[in-house]
Amino acid sequence: MVEGKFMWLIRHGESMSNAGFATDSASTYPLTVTGDQQAADFAQKWGTPKLPYWPQVLISSPMERAKQTARWTQSRFPNAPLREWDVEEFTMLCPAHYNNTTHEQREPQVRRYWDMNNPDYCDGVGAESFRSFMKRVDDLFRRVAHYDIERIAVFTHGNFMRGVLWSILHHNQPEIYRNMARFRRFMESIPVPNLHALELHNVVGNWSVRAVCP
Repeated sequence: MVEGKFMWLIRHGESMSNAGFATDSASTYPLTVTGDQQAADFAQKWGTPKLPYWPQVLISSPMERAKQTARWTQSRFPNAPLREWDVEEFTMLCPAHYNNTTHEQREPQVRRYWDMNNPDYCDGVGAESFRSFMKRVDDLFRRVAHYDIERIAVFTHGNFMRGVLWSILHHNQPEIYRNMARFRRFMESIPVPNLHALELHNVVGNWSVRAVCP
């Protein structure tokens, strides 16, 4: 029996935005047919050498594409409850800016957001600051630490996964951890494909990380 607590972070399958389609609110656009199949295939990987341990509870972002992805694993493990936590994607732009736009069309606004380099700037109703985003990352670790479950699967998003990695790498260096410009460089250097998974293992309060899928 392996000691400690396991948490898997899993990025959702291919979404309509990932595929280049125009979308509205970042919270509501769904998976593509390809993304749905990716999620179904991923659910079958539990219990294989890459994912030898089965999840006891499933956590999903409230965003539709993450919930759709999580439901496939829930269908594989119907006794594992599915719950929603605040592990959604970093919403740096006001949702009104998403109306019928593609990822490519939003990119200039995203670049302007990062170029401001202001961790307290909020773009409008429904958006969040970088500081608020990192607080959500902190909250995940706090919730997991107090959760009496040993194996937790979290269906989330690329930038949230990068935030978790950044936190683990710099948990003893708060001046770097809160540095928005450095996080931007880190974020741009770490690819997180759809249905990419990270396994986090905690023993006596220390987290280690390994990529397990694809």
